[in-house]
Amino acid sequence: MRDISITGESGIYLLNYLPQEVYFYQNDYTLVDWDALRALTGVSEGTMTRHKVQKAEPLCLEYQDVFSAIRNDTQPTVTGEDGLAVLKIIHQLQAAANNGVQIQSTRAGLAVL
Repeated sequence: MRDISITGESGIYLLNYLPQEVYFYQNDYTLVDWDALRALTGVSEGTMTRHKVQKAEPLCLEYQDVFSAIRNDTQPTVTGEDGLAVLKIIHQLQAAANNGVQIQSTRAGLAVL
């Protein structure tokens, strides 16, 4: 998987890992006088913003961070516990998708709706 889309109230972020590009498509709420048409159209696409990203080889940056943490006797930016937490979330998301279950993100983790 090299693309991620994050949908929010104001629009959608599209991230493409391969070319390392980030775009934000802002929602454009157009007023419609005809209620039947409003139900069909929903939100239209508004302004698109391409965010500047400093491009670098991700694996190289990860190695540099770990080596620096070892040299300086500090924690790396992303710990093993962080990685394990992400894997648990991914497994929950995959299980929910496979079973057709809706979930919601909470401070404590993921909750089934």
